Amino acid sequence: MADIRELTLLVEGMTCAACAARIEKVVARIDAVKSVNVNLATEKARISYMPGAVEESDLIRAVEKAGYGAKFASQSSLQKERDKRDRDYTRAVMKFWVSVVLTLPLVVQMLYMLVGGMRFLPNWVSWVLATPVQFYVGWRFYRGAYHSLRGGAANMDVLIALGTSVAYVDSAVLTVLGKHDVFFDSSAAVVTLVFMGKLLESRATAKSGVAIEALAKLGVKVAHVVRDGVETDVAVEELRIGDKVRVRPGEKVPTDGVVIEGNVTVDESFLTGESMPVSKAMGALVVGASVYQTGAFTMEVTRVGADTALAQVIRLVDNAQGSKAPHSSVKANIHLPRPS
Repeated sequence: MADIRELTLLVEGMTCAACAARIEKVVARIDAVKSVNVNLATEKARISYMPGAVEESDLIRAVEKAGYGAKFASQSSLQKERDKRDRDYTRAVMKFWVSVVLTLPLVVQMLYMLVGGMRFLPNWVSWVLATPVQFYVGWRFYRGAYHSLRGGAANMDVLIALGTSVAYVDSAVLTVLGKHDVFFDSSAAVVTLVFMGKLLESRATAKSGVAIEALAKLGVKVAHVVRDGVETDVAVEELRIGDKVRVRPGEKVPTDGVVIEGNVTVDESFLTGESMPVSKAMGALVVGASVYQTGAFTMEVTRVGADTALAQVIRLVDNAQGSKAPHSSVKANIHLPRPS
């Protein structure tokens, strides 16, 4: 049986569930692709494929063909993506309040007319108020509609952009012709309300990543490696299987391994839920991110990077956030490190 490899991509430009479904459909057409799971909340796509039958660059091009951007996911790119998302959210909040201020007079006029009142804003004033809402605040809908249509499909952005544009353009023409029945209030109100929904969705998306970020912070950044009898501090990412690592009292275990010197007591509650410390004799397994409490000991690294227990927990939580309800119960196992 051929090997199956999994690729994680960061996807840019998704705005709704239809976007995720579109990407899954397009990428799944490739014969060598076994499964595709696009997570709208985390903006990531996990693709299982047969290496050799298709290149990773081909998978990226398939996502781009669907009308979206894609790039390889790494720890640094994920952090940059989180920072970018925070900046975008801050700008979106500012845009929303601009939209509220400009739309409020139009909505008040609309409600006043519903109870029998007369239009009190001149058409040209309504036009001035609605224009920034339509094209500044609502630009994201035009951009999303363009990407969707370029990929050969229509999503909610197409509907919003088309509907509000028709109301806006029609009102502008009527204003030039000196007519009174315009719909600037309707187009601005729709853009503002849908934009508010997008803002709430962005906040919910940000909160969905809090658990993953909290787990990631459990890890250690520096390890005390003993090489040729000399102890040096190196980044955890530079650890190799077989390295000898010294762990001091009160520190966290940097990665998965086996005790080769000393009898130790560690707190593994983050993984097992057991609040009582666990004693580890020589030859016992220790898990990265567990807290070492007494004495000092030396361990041999058996797992690094994505193979560690902590990385597997993070991966399971991440998968759970974007997974669909299964037809039957699924059992997920986290494999603890074994002595090499």
